[in-house]
Amino acid sequence: MEFSKKITVAVLFWGMSLVTFSYILAWFGKDVNDTVTISINTIVIGAIVSYHIYQLKCKQSRNEHGLDKDGVPHGKNGDEDGENG
Repeated sequence: MEFSKKITVAVLFWGMSLVTFSYILAWFGKDVNDTVTISINTIVIGAIVSYHIYQLKCKQSRNEHGLDKDGVPHGKNGDEDGENG
């Protein structure tokens, strides 16, 4: 798993944990500020959107420069003519 995916998963896990805890506190009758839950949801959605934008830009850059997902130029995988087979 690549680093950006690990960070995104960690942020999502942390955000969902915080939302869950705020609902548990509300269920026990504790005063939970509604803006806290909204802020946490905004962080979770922001992490998802940021990750997808990052991946889109990486894919566009690889396509512009003729690289595969591992950063190897197309046709440079040990084949002289760029074909497999």
